[in-house]
Amino acid sequence: MGDIKPAEKELSFVMDLAWDVSRWTPAEAHRYTEHWAAKTFGPALAHDIARLQQRYYRLQASGKDAHVWFVQYTEEQVARRLEEARSLEAEVELLAQRVPERLHDAFFELVGYPIRGAALLNEYQLLARRSMVCATRGDSLGAMADANRVRLMFDQLNRWTRHYNEEVQNGKWNHFFSWQPYHWFRSEKIDPPCCSPEIFAQAQRGPKPRMLFDAHRVESDLASGSLHEIRFDSDAEGEVPLWIEALTPIQHFSKEAKDNVFCRITTATDDFYASATPINNVWHAPYVGPMWSQVGTLHVKKGANHLRVTDIKPDARIDRIYLGLWPPFADEPRLRIPASAFSSQHDAPEGHITMVEGLGYTDGLLVLPFDTPSYEPATAPYVEYMLNILPTDKTIEVRTLPTLHVYGASSGMGRDARFAILMGQATPQVFSIHANDFTAEWRWNVLRGYASRCITIPPGCNGLQRLRVYLLDPGITLQEVLVN
Repeated sequence: MGDIKPAEKELSFVMDLAWDVSRWTPAEAHRYTEHWAAKTFGPALAHDIARLQQRYYRLQASGKDAHVWFVQYTEEQVARRLEEARSLEAEVELLAQRVPERLHDAFFELVGYPIRGAALLNEYQLLARRSMVCATRGDSLGAMADANRVRLMFDQLNRWTRHYNEEVQNGKWNHFFSWQPYHWFRSEKIDPPCCSPEIFAQAQRGPKPRMLFDAHRVESDLASGSLHEIRFDSDAEGEVPLWIEALTPIQHFSKEAKDNVFCRITTATDDFYASATPINNVWHAPYVGPMWSQVGTLHVKKGANHLRVTDIKPDARIDRIYLGLWPPFADEPRLRIPASAFSSQHDAPEGHITMVEGLGYTDGLLVLPFDTPSYEPATAPYVEYMLNILPTDKTIEVRTLPTLHVYGASSGMGRDARFAILMGQATPQVFSIHANDFTAEWRWNVLRGYASRCITIPPGCNGLQRLRVYLLDPGITLQEVLVN
């Protein structure tokens, strides 16, 4: 590093890429990290630093460390993220032992703190959630093991950040860094809900948890705003938290309950208005969700119960209703196919399909050059995937990077951000992934790192099927195909 400060090195990193755009083409961009590491820490460490950084970037692409509390991961995804985070943490600590003493502080600032800090923060937030899910389903060992590790992560994050602020460069960065996510208040306590023996005992005393409504599994008029009544039987009497996963409007960009009311809940003994409970309003979006909110507590009696949902706001949408201590994780798809695992491709004269290593949370698949024309399906470049479809499979989901359209209508080109899907029918289904700034969809796309579109599997499409995905506009970058 010599006399160059870490902040100046970061600026050099940015300006390197901006100054010579032709050197680091899309096909070569993933090599830049090793180039930078060699200049900063020397050739002997460059490859290992770059390898760690690329894994760290990929983990961040599917949920920034400060955002993972919001992202609706499956339980399998949580386990995979934690395994990868712990592996990164262990490897960066081993690599730190090989760094020359004169570069220790620079390595800590530029490599060690970001990678290990992200690993600790992933565990802190995701294990807190998992501890509550475990408690809800009666897994006391899992709930308390996760909760104890959350407390350990809290202490380690405080120590790790204290070292950055107070000890590196003789306290040069004192009061500069805080690891705590901005959606929680800065405090000396653990902020996310986390299981305790008292919480677990509370969960066991109440009626059995259950999903009361799931719009993804049944057809209903509930999501459209009409009156709906839900009947269910309970094994016991007691008070149980009521959760609703919904897309809800916010008045005045507020966190106040009165500004987030979206429906009314009525039972034989309860009558209240349900309000979304966002953990802060990220980016001042005009909507919350779709996300889970605990809207109240129901007094459930043993035997038959009924719940009425009325007064749903016209611009709200209810996806699921859950009765229990904590709602479950999202369902794991039956198949996940990375975009790069296509069986065949078809290019167009003006543009060719290219895999770009490290672009997104999987290697991205897109059409280059970026100034390729827009297409209709009949002339568009496409890739094909061979899928083994089971009779129980319902939908196919295609995930792309959440890019906006490259050229707006004001440019006179009027381009969108579209792709099309063809399987088992004569006409491809065309989808746009463009979402205007600060809309609910835009917010969720940024948080989770992808845009999503689904098709219903056509009747009779069982066994080995060919799925074709057409890339119609510049900027469409395929990430993954899922069978649900």
